[in-house]
Amino acid sequence: MRKQILLFIILGVSPLVLVAQNFFVSKVASENQHIPDQGNGLYKNPIFPGKYGDPSIVRVDKDYYVAFSKGANILIWHSLDLVNWEPIKRHHLPEGYDRVWAIDLQYFNNKFHIYMPVGIYPGKKQNFMGNFVITAEDITGAWSDPINLEIEAPETDKIIEFPNPDSFYNGIDPGFIQTPEGDKYLYLGHGFAVELNDEGTKAVSKLKQYYTGWDIPESWIVECKCLESPKLFYKDGYYYMVSAQGGTAGPATAHMSIVARSKQPLGPWENSPHNPLTHTYSHEEPFWHQGHGTVFKAVDGSWYTIFHGRVKGYTEMGRPTFIMPLEWTTDGWPVIKDQLPIHALIPMPKGEKVAHGMPLSDNFNGNEPSI
Repeated sequence: MRKQILLFIILGVSPLVLVAQNFFVSKVASENQHIPDQGNGLYKNPIFPGKYGDPSIVRVDKDYYVAFSKGANILIWHSLDLVNWEPIKRHHLPEGYDRVWAIDLQYFNNKFHIYMPVGIYPGKKQNFMGNFVITAEDITGAWSDPINLEIEAPETDKIIEFPNPDSFYNGIDPGFIQTPEGDKYLYLGHGFAVELNDEGTKAVSKLKQYYTGWDIPESWIVECKCLESPKLFYKDGYYYMVSAQGGTAGPATAHMSIVARSKQPLGPWENSPHNPLTHTYSHEEPFWHQGHGTVFKAVDGSWYTIFHGRVKGYTEMGRPTFIMPLEWTTDGWPVIKDQLPIHALIPMPKGEKVAHGMPLSDNFNGNEPSI
């Protein structure tokens, strides 16, 4: 016991933090442990229990990659079936990039790109540093130093519903989209967007607001409108944008994912008549704050959404990540397949299995700890 306590002191973390971060590390089920793959052709959410909020996913051929930002670190996972995941990369940002908010993982021009808003914390005062991108040809290899997108904000955005008036624009939660013709755009919080250069590394237009969100019913109990987390994709002549609204914390029913679409990448945007895509309607539900969603196409042509939430009554344990199957309505909108509840047993997506979870131990033989 003394050795265990000493190890926690050396690592500078508490046993509770280790439990929250590595809630599903074992490959063998044990009492009170959540295993997503049920072993019978079904899976059960969450896919990532513990502190895995703000997921960003990209598919390259048959491979799926999910990235999470944690302070100055970015954790990247790999899967072939969307349920079993293996950690493949822990990227530590250079000194000075102390706090990365929700990121956007993309693949284009034969490179992986991670768009990231970076905050700095001088004392207790929150400040916003700007939006950056890092790139890599091999997702498990070396990543570039952060490249400043050099986004210029309009005067009107200096006071838009943002926690710190010293922040020069609301740059949270970037969302990238490339048109079939190769034009590139980046959306940010509150429906603002810029056009990017061919490399996707510099803004070539001023920030402008193109979308104002969905009108949340007045009877709903939320924290705020808080339009954020734009995640975009192109399908059948439409650009679709999945955004978060309602506030990331606050009441159990606050957070949600909403959908809009447009014939052009910069709008005008039409809201889905089936909104919201994901939402907690009652504090009696087993998972709260269901939002920050991304919609994506699987290898076999089926569609899914990945998003985060919180476990009822255990919000201090972080935001686990969920994956739900989708179907398309006759009028061209994504909705949860068969209206499945988030806690349902769901048929496994097609694909091979990889070894699931983080290592249970580390012998400290190498120069770095296990991921």
